Amino acid sequence: KPASGQSLAQLLWAWPRLGLEAKQLWLRSKAPIGKDAFAERLRHTRREPEEEEKAFRGLAKESSCPGLRAAVLNVALMRCLAAGRRSAAEDLLQEMADEQLWTPVTHLLAEKISSSIKGQPS
Repeated sequence: KPASGQSLAQLLWAWPRLGLEAKQLWLRSKAPIGKDAFAERLRHTRREPEEEEKAFRGLAKESSCPGLRAAVLNVALMRCLAAGRRSAAEDLLQEMADEQLWTPVTHLLAEKISSSIKGQPS
């Protein structure tokens, strides 16, 4: 059984220290992995906007609370914008619109890039 949650987080912490590539653990983990593992994944993805965005999207999928999902996806959206990844930002805005997860922050971020996508609040 693949590791998840705190167990996966501990593996992710240890692997780079042993000279191993932690990314392989992410590729093999198909089940929900838990917030502890996402926290460790974010630590390893610093300065890689695409990886940060993937980590935040994954964390949002772990949550059943629409407000929390919207907040986490807004962070992913901010990472896209900071990296100049407009296409990824537009895709994320559309995903959030489809799931009715827009917040006042989402509206501000969409206005910042003059997006034509319109969404509803969560």
